[in-house]
Amino acid sequence: MSNRHITLMFDEGSPTTTVEISSSDPSFTRTFTASNDSIRGLFNGDWSTGYFSVSHDGPILINSRLGETLVVCQRAQRHDQTILWGRGSDVQRLSVTTPWTIGLFVIGANSEGSGGGSQYLKDSYLYTSTGPALGAYTQLRSAYWMGNVYQDSRICWGTTSVNNRDSLSIASTMNFMNDFYNEAFTPDISGTTNPWLEFTETGNNTGSRMGTLGSVINRIWENRQ
Repeated sequence: MSNRHITLMFDEGSPTTTVEISSSDPSFTRTFTASNDSIRGLFNGDWSTGYFSVSHDGPILINSRLGETLVVCQRAQRHDQTILWGRGSDVQRLSVTTPWTIGLFVIGANSEGSGGGSQYLKDSYLYTSTGPALGAYTQLRSAYWMGNVYQDSRICWGTTSVNNRDSLSIASTMNFMNDFYNEAFTPDISGTTNPWLEFTETGNNTGSRMGTLGSVINRIWENRQ
């Protein structure tokens, strides 16, 4: 008697998730919806997808603990990208190379939100790397030199359109990576465009070493306890 393989698929929505159960027998397929809270309860609030192999843009890890979910996304290096630098009426356009970037976004229920199982952005961090992520051992560098990133690697969204009052899904967190580069970089944090120009001309990343992706994820969870 051959073994039957069962496939479980989750399509996250708000406030419910669609669950599809199928097998190698095409006649067996079941689909139903369940509340997001009940789905998290199946995993005791602590689960992880494991690392995805992503060669360009996309999510590379989803990790959930105690009602919050950490989504790790990668954005590939871009050449000849236009960014905005400055503040107010004093904004200039720069053509630069943007580095391989790793964003870590914590989402979960928010007391300021409307409830009903909706998820909100609660914290966000940004780092750079030298190429596609290689799992937990990916070496990260500080993105502080870019502007709009604090020394503790949290993203400064300032008065931009990104805020913690807009409900979102796990699938939409990748949009934050592009939102970051589309907003104007202010001199309030990094102070000068020199690191951008140096990276564009020579590829030299002046960011300090921040350890591995795995160690950064562990620190984020430890700080949220």
